[in-house]
Amino acid sequence: MWINVSSQYTKLDDDVILGSVYIPPENTRYSSSDSFREIENDILEYSSRYKYVCLAGDFNSRTSIDLDHVSSEDNDFDDILIESSIFEENSLHIPDNLTCPTTRENMDKTKNNYGNLLLDLCRYTGVYIVNGRIGDNITGKLTSKNAATVDYFLATPDLLNIISNSDVLHFSNLFSDAHCPLDISININTTTCTCNACNPRTDIQPKKEQVKKWNLAKADEFNEYLDLAKIETIDNALDLLTDDHVNLNNINDTVKNIGDIFVDAAKHTFGTYNPKKPDKRTYNAQKEKSNKPWFDNECRQKRKNTRRTQRLYRLYSDSDSDSDNEKLQVYDGGNGDDIGAGEPAVKKAKTSSQLDGYTDFAKRMMAKMGHQKGSGLGKHGQGIVDIIEASKQRGRRGLGLTLKGLEPADIDWDFEQEKIVQAETVEWIPTCTEEKPSIETLRSWKKIGNKKRTIGDETQFCDEKILQMVLSSKSIFDNLEPEEMRRARTRSNPYETIRGAFFLNRAAMKMANMDAILDFMFTKPLDVDGKPLMNPSELLYFADICAGPGGFSEYVLWRSKAEAKGFGMTLRGPCDFKLEDFFAGPAEMFEPYYGVGGAEGDGDIFNPDNQAAFIQFVKENTDGKGVHFVMADGGFSVEGQENIQEILSKQLYLCQFLVAISILRTGGHFVCKLFDLFTPFSIGLCYLMYRIFNKISIIKPVTSRPANSERYIVCKNLSSDMDTVRQYFHEINLELNKLLVSTSSQDINEIVPYDMLEESEQFFTYMFNSNNTLGKMQIAGLKKIQAFTQNTELYEARQSDTRTECLVKWQVPDKVRTAPSKQPPGNAFLDLIETENTDYITSDIDKLSPTDLHNIKSPFDYRCYVIGNVERKRLYMLGCGRSHVYKWDGRGKWKKLDEDNIHVELPAKTLIEVEFVQELKGEGMGQKRLMTVHALDALFLYGNDVRKLHFTDRMEKLKKFVKSVTKKTRPNLTPIIAPNVYRLEQIGQIFERLEFKRVKGSGQPRLCYFPPERPDERCFLPTGVCIMKTVKGPWTIALSKSANRKYFYNMSSRSSTFEAPPDSVASARECKLNSYRWDFEMGVKIHPNQTFEPDNTKISLTDMLSHIQKIMPH
Repeated sequence: MWINVSSQYTKLDDDVILGSVYIPPENTRYSSSDSFREIENDILEYSSRYKYVCLAGDFNSRTSIDLDHVSSEDNDFDDILIESSIFEENSLHIPDNLTCPTTRENMDKTKNNYGNLLLDLCRYTGVYIVNGRIGDNITGKLTSKNAATVDYFLATPDLLNIISNSDVLHFSNLFSDAHCPLDISININTTTCTCNACNPRTDIQPKKEQVKKWNLAKADEFNEYLDLAKIETIDNALDLLTDDHVNLNNINDTVKNIGDIFVDAAKHTFGTYNPKKPDKRTYNAQKEKSNKPWFDNECRQKRKNTRRTQRLYRLYSDSDSDSDNEKLQVYDGGNGDDIGAGEPAVKKAKTSSQLDGYTDFAKRMMAKMGHQKGSGLGKHGQGIVDIIEASKQRGRRGLGLTLKGLEPADIDWDFEQEKIVQAETVEWIPTCTEEKPSIETLRSWKKIGNKKRTIGDETQFCDEKILQMVLSSKSIFDNLEPEEMRRARTRSNPYETIRGAFFLNRAAMKMANMDAILDFMFTKPLDVDGKPLMNPSELLYFADICAGPGGFSEYVLWRSKAEAKGFGMTLRGPCDFKLEDFFAGPAEMFEPYYGVGGAEGDGDIFNPDNQAAFIQFVKENTDGKGVHFVMADGGFSVEGQENIQEILSKQLYLCQFLVAISILRTGGHFVCKLFDLFTPFSIGLCYLMYRIFNKISIIKPVTSRPANSERYIVCKNLSSDMDTVRQYFHEINLELNKLLVSTSSQDINEIVPYDMLEESEQFFTYMFNSNNTLGKMQIAGLKKIQAFTQNTELYEARQSDTRTECLVKWQVPDKVRTAPSKQPPGNAFLDLIETENTDYITSDIDKLSPTDLHNIKSPFDYRCYVIGNVERKRLYMLGCGRSHVYKWDGRGKWKKLDEDNIHVELPAKTLIEVEFVQELKGEGMGQKRLMTVHALDALFLYGNDVRKLHFTDRMEKLKKFVKSVTKKTRPNLTPIIAPNVYRLEQIGQIFERLEFKRVKGSGQPRLCYFPPERPDERCFLPTGVCIMKTVKGPWTIALSKSANRKYFYNMSSRSSTFEAPPDSVASARECKLNSYRWDFEMGVKIHPNQTFEPDNTKISLTDMLSHIQKIMPH
């Protein structure tokens, strides 16, 4: 997990990126070295954009005191290269401008495999281990129950230089069952190093009194000792910590007070103890450091080198008589400074006899073994003569393994030959003018033959040489480790660092890329005439098939700004949609459906029953029209059979095409991922899509890696007469389900005759040229990866600039992917409302009196709707994402909505006014009572502020919003319904929908209101009508008798206009403050079949209709 700390809080010159990590122990069922690769990619991405990056956590890595960087002056340099399994020679990180020690200490001298991986990660990414370098932890304390060091801080050099202290705190069961807390302090006001080497401590602080271990048996006693008064004080303090009243001191004080409450209770419950003194070795080291401040890291290194020289002297001083002439020199690590006066210089001086590359000492040793110049060792001089060549072994390859075509070599790459695409262009096949074929004609086109498992002879739709080069270029990598392939590909692709931006995965950015270069034809669809494909009051409907985990959908929901509804079908299990990871777009507006069984189906798109169920579901939820566009991104592993991926994917191509054209509305669009398009079957599929869509194109966006065969077919504006092709696809799929079994040797090889394809000259030429163009691109991409595999020093330096330019072109902000913040509902509410007067939220609607009724002068200024809450109680509902939904009646605090046994899921930053109504379905003993949420008005819809819109526009958006979050596959969710709104002059229509009905539990029939356009025929007991003024004074609406048209009249200036003036629109606040509640209480007669006499002091239906008739213009 990564979080971004803005520089406005730290006052640094750049943001601070903080990460936390947990890696399961090695050799367990959960272990995976891929964790280090993923972390490495994250660090490379963030460190390329930010100076200050820090990662902390449990790595389960034991690193001893090995270097976490590579120094060109280090004698162990070659050993490090050989030992490393991930480290690449082009990634040497030479420390520079580092004000802290380059060496580190570690009490844990053990090293495991994960330790090697962690050290390699540091060397490759340029981060340093903070443990054992700085502050109170300069000795490299143990982090796991005083047994091992497996928890680390990693930091970039810029951040390392401003860390003022790091420490491993004492173990406590209150924090962990095995690990000690890590502590780090960053000095945001200093530009100099504050480590112990530069600012040595002069004293050792005595250890503080410690709390004894947690005892579960005393949990109740611990709870009793918690200071409730302090808790209440802290609770009040937290309520005050808003953006307007927050500062660092307040936060620190609150955090300290919270900790004190737990520590004080623990002391009273479990008692305390004084920790033992540190072990003698650690204590003496600290004592020596405090008593000798001059003994810094440089001095310690000198002592280490002196002792090394002494060992060399003892080893060789009496080797033979020549030792008297040999000068053993002091080794000091290569800095050239003498240890003391009169002592020899740094390294062993070379003599003239060493011009051949060997020292005199080495020559004497060889001579003793019988070596003669010009010959090798051995009885017959058969040993090697030349100097042993430096190892070129890579990663986990066997020492003798040689991969043909991928042998390590110092080759170069001409980066100029690959131009960065500045503006991608899309070439469309001209519109087909031929008539659609009949189903009989289509059936005659099918050709069945033997199954094919080779693609090398499919040269009808591409240049034979290009096909062979593609296949041979792929084959070079057959025996290459996937990790090496990934590393070379990552370094070679100039578009690689675009990745997924702030979306779920790379697929989302592919969709963003394609949508942008296609003039946003998916998120802003147009018909053949260039007019919007959807009405202003209509949602943007889309479908995402074979597309788990859902990157395509996350992008569309983000781009459409919560005015879309998505339907998804994909395989259940590991390939399922991961709605919980939709951080950029509202997952509440996406509804997976898996065919037969609905939410419990298997999602197998090859199953005709699943297809039929999904098609029916989509049509029912789009008013029978279908979706505006369909996206398909299906694929599966073809490891070891990459060259025949197209053949293996033929049924997947077919079923995606079939489902798409079955759920698209006329004029809709379709995009689908394909791979190679060399076989007649695949080309035939594309041809039939060409016949039923206005235009099609084959594109490869730059976000699709150039070395793979991936491409996308884009189909624009579906024709209305496509049923014959849809039926043909369905029949082909039924037959493939019979033929594509292991016992069958037959297959459908063609669905359109080759002659027919060849005769369609514009289609055939387009596909032929497309295959050649994309083939050449793939060959170049594979060649580039081959070169980057052979020479690991090659690196694509244009990645960062390319990423920035592309994101700007595609209108995608360059920001870090972060999980939505979880804040208290009170804070979330204040963030939305900001400085607006909230008096209307805390006030009730006035009850309509006869006087109020006579004050209504123009019926055109008002709207009305039926209310049904028994207590006539209105609430505000706040969505903080998914099931985090809260209610507030304007008094007290926000409460979780589940308290009323009402389950609702709303996108974050949603604020609507609601009432809870019990609706009735059926009649008599079989009647069911269903709790519903009636959405009465909207203030914010997924962060979209609608408060200032006209009431009619707000309700239009609210109805769309309600429809988008309604999920029929989730019966556990409480339905949300927007009421039917009437003009006040049409209030009589409400009473036409009132009927007496037998209600379960009631002896007499009750008057029920049946809302229009409700297919389930639900009703509810009306408790009144809300009358809302939607025109802001001094404006009013009148009727022009001459023009028979309504106009706006300003009663102050006496001006008039037919167009609605902006200042005549009543906001949500003004609407509520100028609303009335006409209660259907005792004595209020609203239906002719009611037998009681009306109360003359109250407003009955006849009074209401009489007054409206009176004020209506005649």
